[in-house]
Amino acid sequence: MSGNEVESKGAPDGDGARESEMERYAECGARMPLVMGISIAFIALLSSITAAKGYGAAVGAVLIGGVVEAVLGLCAKYWQPFVNHVVAGTVVTSIGFSLLKVGASSFGGGSGAKDFGSPEIYCWGPFLWLSAWLSRSWRRMT
Repeated sequence: MSGNEVESKGAPDGDGARESEMERYAECGARMPLVMGISIAFIALLSSITAAKGYGAAVGAVLIGGVVEAVLGLCAKYWQPFVNHVVAGTVVTSIGFSLLKVGASSFGGGSGAKDFGSPEIYCWGPFLWLSAWLSRSWRRMT
C-alpha cells in the first residue's frame, strides 16, 4: 500500500494514517511514531567529548545513549503519563530557539561566507521558503 492510499483513509492532515501505523505494531513499544536521526543538540556535547577523550569515547557515548533511548522507549507506557503537552512543547520550543542562530546564519549565506548578507543571498531565502510552502500546499490539494 502506498503512502497516498494510507493518507486518504485518515484525516486530511494524516493523523489517521499515523494511528493505523501505530495499531499495526501495537504489541511492540509505546505505539508512538518514532523518527530517528541526528540531533544538532548533541553536536556540542560530542565535540567536547571527542576533544577531551578521543573518537572512541564519543562512539561509546553514542552507543550508551542509544541503549538508554531504547530502554526509555520500551518503558514509555510507565513514564508517558508524566510528560504532558506543556513539558514536551517546552522542550521542542527550547530546541527550536537554540537553532535560531543556525537558521539566521544559513539564511544569510552560511557562516564565514565571503558574500554573507549580500542582497543576492537574501533574495534566495524568501524564494526557497515560498517554493517549499507551495510544494506542501500542492501535496495537500492532490
